[in-house]
Amino acid sequence: MVREKKFTQDELYRATHKLILEVGYDNFSFMLLSKRLQISRAALYKYYANKDDLILDYLTDQMEQLVMQLKSIEWSSDFKEKLSQLIALIFEYADTHAISYMIPSQKWNNENTNLSHVQKSKELHTTFYSFIQRTIEEGQDKGYLLKTVPSMLIIELIFHSITLPNRTGLNTGERTKHITEILLHGILKNPK
Repeated sequence: MVREKKFTQDELYRATHKLILEVGYDNFSFMLLSKRLQISRAALYKYYANKDDLILDYLTDQMEQLVMQLKSIEWSSDFKEKLSQLIALIFEYADTHAISYMIPSQKWNNENTNLSHVQKSKELHTTFYSFIQRTIEEGQDKGYLLKTVPSMLIIELIFHSITLPNRTGLNTGERTKHITEILLHGILKNPK
């Protein structure tokens, strides 16, 4: 018999984070999560009707933290440094982005679209995306980034770079540094 114990929201979110990265969205279940937390499944069902509700709350919490950081960072007036800061922030939440990519897009786009926590999640994403877009457009306006490359393509490139498998064995900081270098300067030693 699994013992009943108390668990905090933070413990629940950390366990959800680790487990979904290990087993993926499709294999993630309350049964596995309850074993990880050493609680009964019924304890989870007291708070969440299903795994999608839990995962949405977890992702919304992560986005709230990201947006709070976004608003509290002292952004550099030097554009290259500002872009490096932004890429570092995106990479700090790389696991969260990876989890978000695992979830079928229709999960929260159809019947759940009007629920308040889905709306909150969308607002947070819009805040984050708008900041990224303004930063890229600022770089283009100031001549740091090519105006001939659509800003959306630059944003996609940054986000897709965090989803690349890490086969190098580099730690997150080293990997972020190298990818930032490639994004800012390309792979050519002496361009032109």
